[in-house]
Amino acid sequence: MHAQAVIIRIASQQGGVIRRDQATEAGFTKDQIDWRVSTGEWKPATKGGYRLIELPGRLSLLRAAASVLPNATVSHYSAAVFHELRGVPRTIVSVTVPSKTTHEFPGVRVFRSDDLNDDHLLTIRGLRTTTLERTILDLAASLSPRHLEFVVDDLLADGRCKIADLRSLLESVARRGKPGIGSMRRVLEDRSAGDENRTKLERAGNALLTDGGFVGYQSEFPIPWAQGQRFDIAFPAQQIAIEWDSRRWHSQKLAFQTDRERDRRAVEHGWRILRFTWYDVHEAPNSVIETIRVVLAAELAV
Repeated sequence: MHAQAVIIRIASQQGGVIRRDQATEAGFTKDQIDWRVSTGEWKPATKGGYRLIELPGRLSLLRAAASVLPNATVSHYSAAVFHELRGVPRTIVSVTVPSKTTHEFPGVRVFRSDDLNDDHLLTIRGLRTTTLERTILDLAASLSPRHLEFVVDDLLADGRCKIADLRSLLESVARRGKPGIGSMRRVLEDRSAGDENRTKLERAGNALLTDGGFVGYQSEFPIPWAQGQRFDIAFPAQQIAIEWDSRRWHSQKLAFQTDRERDRRAVEHGWRILRFTWYDVHEAPNSVIETIRVVLAAELAV
């Protein structure tokens, strides 16, 4: 294949750019490369990288930066888009490169790090990307404390991450002066108590079901239409679910909104969710039992 056709094909797969070493491997000499740059046929994009094709869109820009920047990893805001994080700006294109590099890329926010390990990475859309947990930790340095709380709460409410996993990652990279560590630690410490309370509430709530003589229910029931998410309790035959609400931060707007969206989706699929709080279970247990009994009876009567 002709060298020009080879690099055009490569550039089309890399957001419109090509590296100098790729041009050399395709058969271009140093003089041929320099001549194309001097005439403007190839436009410098970064050190050792050239733009051959103008391709629209943030994904093309991201592919370009990831292709020509040294050891670039999709991270922060762009990784948040890949992981479908709600409440995070989608307009910022971002990657991370090794700390000692000085490369930049027009239109891209370039972060630097020396602690990205293999277990912090995965591949999404053919691009090396930070894992969900690493993405959250990275964002902790850029988001306000309130915004970070919203992001973490949303993921915890959806069951997409665990406090234990976030804490383990935090401690593995924590060092004095590292941006975001303090903010993330405060968020996790606040929610750890909520995790313990939730475990206690689940045990107490499940004990109520036993005391009430209920049968035919399952704990940690996989939600059929939401991969990776679960109901605390489900009566599958009656399509009734029970959620034990114990989060200390439950009143926050985003967590509240997430629960409402979860309830609406359940209704769309013919399910009904009953939510009981710490107060309900510990101060009005008979009311909880009676409510569940009445709702189940109503479903059986239909």
